[in-house]
Formats: sequence, C-alpha cells, structure tokens
Amino acid sequence: ALVVYAPDGTPMALAGEHRGEVPEVVRQGERAYAFARGPLFGYAYFARPMTGNRTAVGAVLLESNLAAGDELLPFADRFRVRHGILPRFFFPDRARGDAIWDWMADRPIFSVTFATLTQARWRDRLVGRGRLGVVLAWTTALITLTLLGRRVASRRGTILALTASLLVIPLHELRGFAYPFELVVGLAVVALLGASMWLLGARVRPEEYRWMPLGAAVAAVALLVPGALRLVQRFAAPALLASAPAGGVGLQLATVLLIAAPMWVLFRVRPPRDRTVHRIGLAGVVALTLLLMAGVLVWAPVLGRLPVWTAALWALPFALLAWALPAEGGTRNTLLGWVAVGWIAASAVLPHLWLLHWQARLQQADAEIGRLGTQPDPLLDTLLRDFAERALFFASEGETGVDLLYRSWVATDLAAEGYEARISLWNGATKEAELGLSEVELPAAMVPMMLTGARAAEEPLVERFAQHRAVHYLLSMSLPGGRVLSVAVPPRRRLDRATALARFLDPAGPGDASELTSLSLVPVPPEGAPASPRWVRTSGGWRSEVRVPFPEGPMHAHLLIRTPPPPILATRTLLLASLQMAILALLWVSARAFAGLPSGGVGERGWIQTFRGRLTLALFAFFLLPTLVFSATAYRALSREVVRTAEALASRSLEQAVDEGPEVPVATLGEHVRADLLLYRRGVLAEAASPEVIDLGLYPTWLPRNMFLAFRSGETLDTVEQRRLGGQRYLLAYHQRGPDAVLAAPVPLVSGDTTQRQRDLADVVLLAALLGAALSFALSLLVGRALSAPIDHLSLAAAAVGAGDLGVRLPEERPDEFGGLYRSFNSMVQRLRRARSAEVRTARVLAWGEMARQVAHEIKNPLTPIKLSVQHLRRAYRDGRPDYGDILDRNVEGVLREIDQLSEIARAFARFGTPAEAAGPLEPVDLTAVLADTLALYRGGEDGIRYQLQAPSGMPLVEARTGELKEVLINLLENSRAALDGTGEIAIRTTQVDPAWLQLEVADTGTGISPEALPHIFEPQFSTRSSGTGLGLAIVRRMVEGWGAEISAESEPGRGTTMRLRLRIAPHPQSE
Repeated sequence: ALVVYAPDGTPMALAGEHRGEVPEVVRQGERAYAFARGPLFGYAYFARPMTGNRTAVGAVLLESNLAAGDELLPFADRFRVRHGILPRFFFPDRARGDAIWDWMADRPIFSVTFATLTQARWRDRLVGRGRLGVVLAWTTALITLTLLGRRVASRRGTILALTASLLVIPLHELRGFAYPFELVVGLAVVALLGASMWLLGARVRPEEYRWMPLGAAVAAVALLVPGALRLVQRFAAPALLASAPAGGVGLQLATVLLIAAPMWVLFRVRPPRDRTVHRIGLAGVVALTLLLMAGVLVWAPVLGRLPVWTAALWALPFALLAWALPAEGGTRNTLLGWVAVGWIAASAVLPHLWLLHWQARLQQADAEIGRLGTQPDPLLDTLLRDFAERALFFASEGETGVDLLYRSWVATDLAAEGYEARISLWNGATKEAELGLSEVELPAAMVPMMLTGARAAEEPLVERFAQHRAVHYLLSMSLPGGRVLSVAVPPRRRLDRATALARFLDPAGPGDASELTSLSLVPVPPEGAPASPRWVRTSGGWRSEVRVPFPEGPMHAHLLIRTPPPPILATRTLLLASLQMAILALLWVSARAFAGLPSGGVGERGWIQTFRGRLTLALFAFFLLPTLVFSATAYRALSREVVRTAEALASRSLEQAVDEGPEVPVATLGEHVRADLLLYRRGVLAEAASPEVIDLGLYPTWLPRNMFLAFRSGETLDTVEQRRLGGQRYLLAYHQRGPDAVLAAPVPLVSGDTTQRQRDLADVVLLAALLGAALSFALSLLVGRALSAPIDHLSLAAAAVGAGDLGVRLPEERPDEFGGLYRSFNSMVQRLRRARSAEVRTARVLAWGEMARQVAHEIKNPLTPIKLSVQHLRRAYRDGRPDYGDILDRNVEGVLREIDQLSEIARAFARFGTPAEAAGPLEPVDLTAVLADTLALYRGGEDGIRYQLQAPSGMPLVEARTGELKEVLINLLENSRAALDGTGEIAIRTTQVDPAWLQLEVADTGTGISPEALPHIFEPQFSTRSSGTGLGLAIVRRMVEGWGAEISAESEPGRGTTMRLRLRIAPHPQSE
C-alpha cells in the first residue's frame, strides 16, 4: 500500500489496502523504516519526506494469520511457496531461536526466525518432497496397468488389481490427493466402485439370465435393502451422518452401490416381455418408488423412528422391474437395467439416510443442551486448561497484548465450539488488553479476588460458578512479569456469535448453515418442563422440551432443529438421486469401455452421424438453451436478491445511526441499532462499535480510493461495495456523517437465514433446470423421431424394392410434403412392377427360344450318325452285300447307342429345369453311409482305378436329400473316372471345419482342368470333353445350392482336380 500523509498525519492520497493502525512515527515521517506487528498482521513501513512537510509511506504486508482479502498476499506466504519454509517476524528484542536474522544489521527494525531444523522437521521435508515422486510413480504404474489391461484377455482381473492398488496406496497421506470423502467412506466407495465395474464388465450370455427363480430374487432383495441400511445405521458415526445433508454424497454413493451391485446380479432373472408391458412396467417402477420415498419422508417424522425392516418394501418395485424389462441382451437394455436398479437403490437409501441424519442432529442437539446454563461442562473445563498451556507457550515466545490473547484463543477449540468468553490481560489491576468475545463483563467485585488467587497459585486455576449470572467458568493464570491472564465464560444462553469479532470470524455461527438451529429460553417453574430432553415434532422441525438450570432460576429451553419444508426436501432428494444416477451411468460407460464391450449409440452404430441423431441433438440444444438462460437468470436474480437484502439491512442500520446525531459515540450507536459500525475520519478508520476490530485489523484501515475522493468532493452521500474479509464475503455500506466522517456498516453475505433461503431457491432452480433438460431431451427425441420416421419408412421401402419386393406401398394420405414424396415413390414402384412384368415375359420368350436352340443343337448331333447308319444299311441292301448281317448289327448298335444318348440329353434337360423346391424338404442325411453305398458300386469294377475313403467315425448328420446326394456323388465320381481314363486314384475325405459346417472333398489324380476353363465348369453347355452334355456340374451346383450348401473346384493341370462341398450340419433334434 502507498499513502501520502499531510503534516497533521491525515492521508492526502492513497492506493492499495492496509489493515490495522499505521504507527504515529511513520505517519509523521520520524522514522525512515519501521515495523509493526499485531495479532493478525505484520507490516514493514518505508517513509520518505516530501515537499511541504508531507510524508510518503509504503507498507509491505510481511505476514498474516487471517485471509486478509483478495488483494493481499503476505511476503511470508510467498517465501514459503518458493523455499518451503515459513519465516516469522518479531520485534528485535522478542525474537527467540537458534537462527535469527536481523534487518537492518546496524539498527535492527525487525528480526526474522525460521523453524529449527530438527530431525522430525527434516523428515517432514523429505517426505513432502518425496510425495510428488510417489504420486508420479503410482500414477505411471496405474496408467501402465490400465493400458496393459485393455490388451489382455482378462480385463476384469485388471479392474480388481486397480481397485486393490487404490485401497492399499495411502492416498490420504499424499498432499493434494486425499479422498473426496471421509477416509473410511472413501475406501468403501473405491471398493464398491471396483466391484461394480467388475460386474458391469462381464459378458452375460442370454442363457445366464434365469439362474434364479423370480420369487427367490425378490425375497433376496427384501433382505438385502434392510440389511444394507442396518449396516450403515450400525457403523456410521453420528458425526458423519450429521455433517452433511443425508450423510453426504460419499455415504450415499457407498450405500447405493452396496445395494445396487447385488441387485444387479439378482436382476438377471428377468423374463421376456413385449414393448407395451416394458413401458408400463418402467412407469410403474418410477411411480412406486416415488410413493415409497414420499411415505418415508412424510410419515417417518410423525411416527418417530421408522423400523428398518420397512425398507423390504423396495422389493416390490424390483419385482415389477424384473417382470417388465425385456430379457434379450443388448447395450440399451443393459444400461436401462443398471440405471433402473440404481434408481431403486437410491430411492431406498436417500429417505432413510435423511432419517438417520436427523437422528444424528438430535443427538448433537442433546449435547448442545447439556452445555446450556450452569450445568457442569467437562469439555469447557478441558478447553480452558488447554488454553492456559497455549498461553504459557506463546508468552514464553515473547507474545504479549492482544496478540497473545488472540493466538491462544485460535490455538484451542474455544473458537470452534462457539463459547462466549471475555479474555483479558491484566497488568497490576489494570487491563492491558482484552478480547471481547462475550457481551458480559467480568464483575468488578470479582477482579481483586481473581488477581490475588492467580498470582498465589502455582498453576492455572479453573473455577466453576453455579449461581453467578455473569460467570460460569473462570480461568485465571499468572504470566511472567507479574501479569495475569483471565478467561471468563458466562452461562451459555445463545448458539450464535455474541460479538463483532466472533461474527467476523464465523458469520454463519456454529454448525452447518443448512441445518439452522434457534434457541429460546422461557422461565418456568421447576415442574414445568422435563429434566431430560424430549423432542416434539413441529411444522418447522424438531423442538426440545427440557429444563435447564440458570443462576436466576430454571429455564424452559426450546432448541429448534429446523428441517426443510416438504417441497424443499423433495427437491433435494431428487437432486441427490439425479446425482447418483449420473454417477452410476458414468460408471457403466467406464466399465464397458475398459472391458472392451460396446457402449451403444456413438460407439456401436454411429448414431450421432445419422440424420436422426444430428436432428435430435440440434433440437435438444434448441430446447435446452431457453432452460439454461432461464436458470442462469433466475440464479443471478436470486444472488442479487441476497445482496439487496444485505444492502437494505446495512442501509437501514446506517440511517438509524445517522438520525441519532454526530455526537453519539459509535459504540453506543452499535448497541442501539444492533449492528457492527465503523467510523472513518478523513479516510482513516478511527472508531468502531467493537474497539478490538481496530486493534486486530479486521477491516480496511482506509477508505477505497474512489470512495475517499467521492466523499471528499461531495459527489455522493452513500454507496456500497462487496469485499472478501477473513475468508468471508461481506457487503459494506457507507454513509456520510459530516464533512470529514463516513459511517460504514459491514454485513456478511453468508448469514444463516439468508444463506438458507438462497440455498433453498438455488436447489429449486437447479431441479427446474434438470427437469427442463430432461424435458428438452424427451421432446427432442419425440420430435426427432417424428421427423425422421418418414425417412426411415422410405429407406426401408427402398431397401425392400432393392431386394426385389415390388409389392411395397407407402401411405399416401399424409397431408404434408412426405405425402407427395410417398405418392411419387409408389408411382415409381408401380412403373418398376410393370417394367418387371414386361421383362419377365420377354425373358420367358428368350429362354424358351434358347432352350429350343439348345435342344435342337443337342438332338442334331445324334441324328446325324443315325441318318448315316440308315443310309449305309439301305445302300448295302441294294448292293446285295454278302456281309449284310454284320453291317446290320454294327449300324443297329450305333443307332441304339445314339438313341441312348438322346435319352440322356432329354433326362439332363428335364433335371436341369426342375425347381429345387419340387424335390421335397431337406432331411438329416448320414453322409458316411451314403458314401459307403456309392463306393460299393464302383469298387466292384474291373478298371484300374483305386478308391480311398477317409471318413472318421461319429461324423454328424448333414442337411440334404438322400437321392440328390447320391446323384451328386455319382456325377462327381463319373467326372473323376473320365479324367483318369482307366487308371489312377480317387480320394474322398470328410472333415468338420467348424460347429456348423462339414466339408466333403472328391480328389482325383487325372489330367486336371486348365486355369482358363476352371471358372466355367459349372455353367450349362460347358464341358471339357467332346462327349459331355455340359449339364452335369450345372445340375450338381443347382442341387447343392438348393440344400443351402456350397461347392467349389480346385485343379492343377497334370496333377488332378479336387471338388469341395461345404454341407450344413443338421441341428440336433429337440428332446421332449
């Protein structure tokens, strides 16, 4: 900070921010260098004279024991970040330690000490430096194991290994790598997340879905849910349950996974259902779970404690879900099933955790009631003795004044527990310093006795007073130099902070702001209230009925534990359930990705790249944008409302204070308006309703520069600003009070009631945003489906037409553009149908003509030798040949041979033209038996061909027709015999190539087929022999393909040919 002081010590110009009072010697320029150290801040000052007897002063913040604000970063903190050790600054005569550095050497201004480098501190430094290495090593090992795990077969084993490493590695010991939840809960969450990923990463076959009867699974769920909740109730500490709404997200997630993972295993019993039942069932599950949640949250507070066995009712939605959800596998149903069981688990867990949370809050409230009034308070006794030890330690280090009192107070739990206290430092019979953390003063009549007793005692004295209105516990202790330190704690009558200092350090008061408590004390006769706390349900929460002793008589203590109204409670429960669903969905995606399983949508079908996907996303963004704008606007309006409320409160306090006149002291004004007031004179903080705030430097010493200039020039009379003071957000309102005075009122923006209302409205806005997003997504799906459905219908119809179905017809009644498109499509199909009919007629005529040509061609060949034979006979008869009988026999034999050839041609054409369906249905055929029967005919021949059969026993049956299979074998064997020309070998082999196919090979050692002819051997009218009809292999292929089988050929000229058939294995007959 920089400031220019006038000769009278008032600031003329300033920049930056300063806390506490600037020493007089610095303001007057009497010292070029100075050091000032208070309880919270320590400054080094540099002063230089200017013309006109003015003084320029620069202030450097050396250290701070409080978050001063957004603009102040102490030198000590920067030094620790850079060098790893925190310096401490002292006046030269108060520095203690082995290593002391003085600045400046010739005339020390301040001294700097560093922590003594003991063996323990050296170890801590080494451990601190090694933490980063440990984290890097563990992270590298984790990434390596993850990458290797995705490449090995047992990826689920890798999941277990990663989970075990997370459980074993003490992450909570590594700086910056603590679990996001309480340690035990964090370990439980890690273990359950790993187990859930292991389950979700499993490949479940359809036959595994019904391993347990549905009734048994429902009974198991009826035991599982109450058992898990009973486990949480038995082992979760009350402090954990009361620390956050419904026990906190960590406990909620652990309990949900504890129920959802086993429920997911039991869920595999689901039977098949149609789509209508599926949708109705899911809607019923949601409605039933919401009804059960509402019943627990509404009726449980009325009935008091709800028996844990009532959680067995959640087996009903599980039964409905298992009955309704389809059983077929698939990514969509797997995700839907996991999210559904997670929803059932969350709907059971959250209401019961709310109940456990409230019960824990009531237990804590019982402890709070036990510290009211003049009841014995062992905790306070212990804290006061701890305070005495801390004070002696700090006094031995040279601390004194308010610095000693403040450091001793914050070093103990007196600050955290919310006790009121008046902490005083006495020099003789005079107060040297005081921290007013209580509005009650130590009675003057008690002071001499207290001082005398403290100086005479050898150790600190802790006394309890049961009948004194101002003092309940009193600590008095003697310090070196004859000083006495006293801590007077009055009987506890309130739960909030009593003074400005206490409110500054903790504006929300003790406890969680979301669970506000209020206390009222009413005088009652001794028999007017119970001695032990009794809790009564009210419209605003739970109220205690108990009698508490006070010095003036017993009081009826009404301690109210406020619970959220039913709409807010329902809102928070739905938000927490939505959070759990999001975590479970993310867990499912992670498990599927790690296990290498499809996640559906983008990864499986490229849904985003489709027209429907892009249209749905565009509509979702279009619908979501107004929701987000509305939510952001509502939240900003809510935040502004909080600021406006604080501004109105501060302005009203200032107006009331100004109306009382400029002569009234600020402390009196603060009591009248019940506000913390500050008074700035000539831009410098001069007075405060609580004087200790000036000594401690809680608020800025100077007015902000722009406000200082605006007030001095008369441009404004009042203004406000927001600042962060002591780690808390404050609103400071300013109002001019005379020509050189400005009155300020700081108001915290995180006060209990305001924060609660803000949180309630924020929850409502967030739920509205989530519901709006869900509705936007649903609308985008519906609209996207409505717009893309006609295109899908058109695509399916086009595919059907492409497959040959010309009977497709789309509805033409639509009045929109798709109706015209459908009519055009139908017209196109109709034209194609007419063109197909004409094509078929033309093809039929051409086919008959081609068939006639082929028949004529084939018949003409045998007719020629028949004609020649007849002509030869007639000529021999006319010539009277003597060997006419021999000529007749030879020519008749030739004619008969050609007639047989004509008969074979006719039979081949008839077989080639017969449809496959006319031969009858397929049947299981024993291929080995057919081969044996067929080879028996050939092995009896007198040619020199060897036949080898390689058919293992136990071969399965194949799908074929027995007669056709024999004909195929004979045709293949005949072709092989013709290729061998009387000598060689034919090998027949059968092998099972896979569970669905059996392979048959017929291989010969004949002349083979040329590469040019091999692709055409299955075509009609093609033959490699002059005597062949060219229809044999064509007929073979037609029959084989009619069985749903395959045939192929492989040949090498000069080495032989192999014909290979792939036959379907016949299915096993179903047992009755």
